[in-house]
Amino acid sequence: MNSASNLSRWKKMELKNLWQNRVRVAIGNQGPREPLPIARVWITYRGSQALDYDNMLYGCKHLLDSLEKFGVIKNDGPKFIGVPVVRWGKCKRVDARTLVFVAEAWPDELDLSAWDWGE
Repeated sequence: MNSASNLSRWKKMELKNLWQNRVRVAIGNQGPREPLPIARVWITYRGSQALDYDNMLYGCKHLLDSLEKFGVIKNDGPKFIGVPVVRWGKCKRVDARTLVFVAEAWPDELDLSAWDWGE
């Protein structure tokens, strides 16, 4: 079982608040005038210890929610951002950071053919 999904609700709330604060500070007054309707998202976690891929993906949940909350992206669903590219890179502990790149995309740039939308 994914250890990230076993977090207490207080720890989940703490992570949510942490990412909301980080995104708010990072975009400041520089955010887009309107949320990007369709976007591509690249997330690179740089740290001293490798993470399981599923834990990295879970860790991105609050980050993506925060990008939506602060108007960077219109919606964090796969119809709007496809599948984010999530990577890990090794570095010294003091240099650990999360890098996020968001770019506007055209609908045909998102390969959504593998998704069953139930439509």
